[in-house]
Order: sequence, then C-alpha cells, then structure tokens
Amino acid sequence: MRKSWMGTLGLLLALAAPAWAADALDAAQAGARSLRVAEQNAALTRLDSREGVSRAAATQRRGTAALTAAATASSDPAPPFANSYRAYPPSCLADPLPFDTPTEAPRYAKTVRLASYRPSDGTYGVEDVTITLWRVPCSSSGQFYNSATLLAIDRVASQEGKTPYPLFPGVALTQGSNTLKLVRVASEPNTVLSHTNVDSPLLVSQVFVLENFASSDSTTAYFDFNLPFTITFYNYFAGDTGQSISVPTYSPTQATFPNAFRNVPISGYLSGNWSDPAKGGEGMTVQVLELPGNTTQYLFTFAWFTYDPSGLPYWLFGGATVPAGTRGPITVDTVYSPGGSFVGGASVGDHDLVRAAAEQLGFSPRVQSVAVRPGKPTFFGVLPDGRRLLGLPGNPASALVCAELFLRPVLQAWQGAPTALRMATARLSTPLPANGPREHWMRARLSVSEGVLLATPLRDQDSSLVTVFAEADALLVRQAGASAAAEGAVAEVLLLDRA
Repeated sequence: MRKSWMGTLGLLLALAAPAWAADALDAAQAGARSLRVAEQNAALTRLDSREGVSRAAATQRRGTAALTAAATASSDPAPPFANSYRAYPPSCLADPLPFDTPTEAPRYAKTVRLASYRPSDGTYGVEDVTITLWRVPCSSSGQFYNSATLLAIDRVASQEGKTPYPLFPGVALTQGSNTLKLVRVASEPNTVLSHTNVDSPLLVSQVFVLENFASSDSTTAYFDFNLPFTITFYNYFAGDTGQSISVPTYSPTQATFPNAFRNVPISGYLSGNWSDPAKGGEGMTVQVLELPGNTTQYLFTFAWFTYDPSGLPYWLFGGATVPAGTRGPITVDTVYSPGGSFVGGASVGDHDLVRAAAEQLGFSPRVQSVAVRPGKPTFFGVLPDGRRLLGLPGNPASALVCAELFLRPVLQAWQGAPTALRMATARLSTPLPANGPREHWMRARLSVSEGVLLATPLRDQDSSLVTVFAEADALLVRQAGASAAAEGAVAEVLLLDRA
C-alpha cells in the first residue's frame, strides 16, 4: 500500500463513494468500450512507431553517412544522443520513483472514478481512486527553476492488492493551444518509449511520471510541465466526458519547495567543467565516480585551475569518498602544483598568456579579433618561420564555435576538400529579440514538423557551457544589428557534424 499524502480528508473522500460497484454492461456495451480502449492504445502504439522514424531522421540530421550507417547497422548500437523530447533533466529522477513528497509541497488531487475488472467472471465495474499530481524540484541554481511532474493513483487501503481491480485510464493533456493531446505516462524515469496502456491492471497503488512522446504527430504535443496544464482521465464507459485536474505554474518558494533552494545532491551527473570568464578562464573540473559494489558512497575528485599572486598558473587537485546523496559541504584532502600552464588562454582577461608568448617568438598578427559572438578574442597571424597561428578563445563553447567557423575550413583547404560552410535554411520555432553589434552564432536544436525544418535556439547561450554545445546540432546565425525575428521567420543554420 502506498503511503497516502491526502491525510484524513483524502481518505474520507475516497470512502464516501463506492470503492467498487458492478456495472451492468451487456455484450454490446462491453464491446463498444473495448473498441474505444483499443483505438486509444493503437494511437499510443503509432506514436511509438513514429518515434522510430523521428529518431532515424534525427540521426541523419546529426551526422554524415558514416553516422547514419552506424545507427542502422544490425551489429552495432546506434550512437547515443540526448533525448530532445525529455521533460526534465536526467539527474532529477532515478528508479524507483519516489512514493511520497514533502508535506509542504503543493499537491493537486481528486477522487476519480475508474473502470474496474473482476477476472473471475470477466465483469466490469467502477472503483473510486485518488489521483494526485505533484512536482519534484530538479534545479537549485537560483536563476531558473524546473521540475518533474509525478502522478499517483491511490486505491482505498482496504482494496489494496484485491480483485476486482481498477484499470489504468485514458489520459489526455491540455496546455495552451494544445487541447486534449496524448501524453506519455511512464512507470520509470528517463525513458524514451515506455508508457502505460489503457486498461493496464492497477492491483496496487502506483506512481508514474509525465513524459513527452518523441513524436511530432498531431495527436500529441511537446509539453512543458512547469507551465499550467489540465490533465483529463477517461474510463471509456458510455457517456464518459472525462474527469480533470488542473495544475498551475511551477513557481517554487522557500516554504513550498525548500529543495529548490538547496544544494543539489552529489552524484555522477555533477561531473563536468566550470570556468569563470571574469578571471581569465579560471575554473574547475569535477568527476563523481561510482565505486564497484558500493551503493552508499561516491568517489569525488576535482582539479581546480587558478593563479598564484604573481599571475602564474596554479593547480589544486584532490579526491575523497562522500556519502551518496549528500548535499555538502564536504572536506577533501588537496595537493597543489605551482608554476604550470594552461591550454588555451586566447581571451581578453588579465591572464591571456598565449598571445604574449607568441609575440615573444616574433608573432605577426594579421587578425586581432573578430566581430563574432561567441569568439571575439580569436586572432590569427604568422610566425617568423612562416607557420600560421590561429588563437581560439578560452571558453569551451567559444572555442568550438570558432573551430567550426575558422579552423575546419583551413583544415579542409589543406586536404583539398570543399571549404564552404554547410549551411541550411530553417524556420524559427520561437521568436528572437534584436541582435547586438556582433554576428551571433547561437547553439540550436533542429526538428522537422510537417516537412519543415525548424530551429530552436537553446535557452542558455553561455559560452562556458560544453553541455549546451553538445546538445546542439546546428548553429543559428543572426547578423549584426538584426532586428527582432518572429516565430516562423526564415533563418540560416550551420549544420554540425556529430560523427
């Protein structure tokens, strides 16, 4: 039995209505209901098959023929890439889904009458259950907040595990202009295909997570579960018009969602790079590793790249085992290595060492900087012996963007290959504000809707974020001084090779 969050009031509401009642369905009525259920499940199955087509198309968009061949080869698995339809960050949830939520978090609940089934004689009835929705905080950055939305179906305690049992309802979701569209309801988090079919047995109370179908089919939509929505449940008896629960915008406060304002738990999802552009690229690399056979601890390691008082690079690094799920602070034994040097450094900070070192070798600059965002510090010139030197910015995304724009064409020219950028025309899936004085190459994600290539700029364009660049499959270019662009406007995109 699931522990109920509804308390006494929720239990009384459930007991006030009949827990189960036989429904006199004749053969024709039972057949009509079965047909409606079969049609609904067929629609869900079609979305699965469409997902396969969408994924193949996405694979072709992301890379070359070699990547496509790898994705379709029977002997090798397809290359992994992020699920662009995901509803929450992968780090937010793990299996099993939480059965309870902090008492202070808002919950949206209703007694819903579901169809039920008695297997001993094959008769249908109804059972009243409590359906509750609530959100789990996924971020604590203080800059933006996102969440995952869970859905629980609770049987009355006296009916747990007994027959007749309720049947999983049909589920549709309304948000904005999308009315009563199919939504994926999964029993496990971080999945792509998993969903629960209508009439699946609910022998015991269960918890599910709301997800998006990986499909652009008109029967579904891409939902942002942080925004308001109304979810409707159907038992498919004759005359059923649905039973709905409305959920408002996710807007956490210290009182309602304290975890949205706390440090995130330490896990392998924290592995990555952080840098501070204001301090010449000073930053830290962190890795959190699982220990074989150990489910209670992680190995936390880090390397911090900073500067000593004289301005020379200075490394600090260390590691320690930490309790799984701890939010810190933690203490780590640290060693240091002075007098080193950093890779890169083509920036405009106080510690731009690459250009100074090149000038000591007689470097003659031909290009001092470029009017490109990101990547203004990029420079180019020639050494006395004729060697060319291309200086890329220190921030990872800046370096990767400028490598696409400037380094790749040079390497292709040396190989005798075409040097033109691989540009394509797309339409904006969202409006964009006016651009500044520099040409802006925005990290973007591509999709296809009704045969039209759509470009969606990723939300965070910070040039220090490698994860954002890894998620992108194109660079959307905005010309210097470009005026605001409306949704549906034509845009030029540079296709990224993800082979």
